[in-house]
Amino acid sequence: MSCAHVTGDYSFERICFLRDADLLTLLQNIDNEDLLFACIGMDQEFVQRIASQFSSLGRQYFLEDLSRFSLFGSVEQIRAARLKIEAIYFSLIESGRLFRRD
Repeated sequence: MSCAHVTGDYSFERICFLRDADLLTLLQNIDNEDLLFACIGMDQEFVQRIASQFSSLGRQYFLEDLSRFSLFGSVEQIRAARLKIEAIYFSLIESGRLFRRD
């Protein structure tokens, strides 16, 4: 799903709309494995938006790891990771560390 075409209530796909500072805050609170599972099956624009928050070397590792995780990630693992990230997003809003802008 393209970042430019997501509408409606918050869902995992909407994190691509966060400001860079907010996206970085969210990413700092997400387990790397959860992030990798959650990104399986997302479109290139979404993956690049996430990867843009990493250093050049971090971006390279992230994309390589995503390719490997894509080989064995189950639908259940992907769904669970996305739900966990959504819960972290809302927790950060409730704590005042992120502000909902949608």
